[in-house]
Amino acid sequence: MGQIRKGYTPFQKLQVDVKYLTDMPELALFLRWNKLPLYQITARDYRTGAQFIGFSYEKTSTSTGLFIDYLCHNLQISGINHEKTEFQTDNESEFVSKSPKRKSLFDDIVTDKYKATHKRIPPERPIYNSDVESAHRLIEDELYCVESYTSERDFMIKAFSYQVFLNRFRGNRNRENKTPLAIRTECKKQVGMMHSIFNQ
Repeated sequence: MGQIRKGYTPFQKLQVDVKYLTDMPELALFLRWNKLPLYQITARDYRTGAQFIGFSYEKTSTSTGLFIDYLCHNLQISGINHEKTEFQTDNESEFVSKSPKRKSLFDDIVTDKYKATHKRIPPERPIYNSDVESAHRLIEDELYCVESYTSERDFMIKAFSYQVFLNRFRGNRNRENKTPLAIRTECKKQVGMMHSIFNQ
């Protein structure tokens, strides 16, 4: 798996999924009492392991569509060309329209607005999205089930801080204990070396 992953460039493939936040007793009551979102939308870069999260009150293609639009816009500002990006999801209604006559909002934004590819995994085969599934397990074990929260602001600050920690400082065992930031930096250096070799 590691060698296959190394064949990808950063942001060439992102796995996207929705996590229920209501299946953790430690968190569910706090969210319901404070009328906070009950779902986490996650996009994880297959090459680097970088993770991007958002929260939603609904598990719909509207919420995933708005999330992916916001993410793509910000990645585009950072120089990512989405025409080379594949967004991989399961076949649930928050990503795929049940009507053959129209696309879901998620599909519409990915394929029409950003000219990217939307790839669906085989039905009932979550292992195909194992990278984002493992990210859900990590955030549950390292944030949601160990922290306590006092307010919506406190919850959002801790979620944002965890995302920064994961992307910049936390080594990933399945990626030679390197951080997503370190892997992206290495990939950029390799591209620079290739350019210098071919320009000699």
